[in-house]
Amino acid sequence: MFQGTVEGKALVGFPKLWKKLFKDTTLANVTPHVLRHSFTSIANDLGFTEATIGTLVGHSRDSVTGRYIHTVDTLLVMAQTLWPAS
Repeated sequence: MFQGTVEGKALVGFPKLWKKLFKDTTLANVTPHVLRHSFTSIANDLGFTEATIGTLVGHSRDSVTGRYIHTVDTLLVMAQTLWPAS
């Protein structure tokens, strides 16, 4: 995603670059790892298989992907929307 400064080599210093890119934005406190978990969870909600999701995020074993997926209890979300806690 981000080209390194030396051709053929990966970018070094990604965490520092990430902070610089998103400083003073709504994503300032969001880490790339959080986005990775969010992506897998949304892909799961959209009906992608764990094998497909694992391939997309570069997991070599399905057992890892399952730990990344966080499902939402739709009824609970609806109930909290209709009757928010006071």
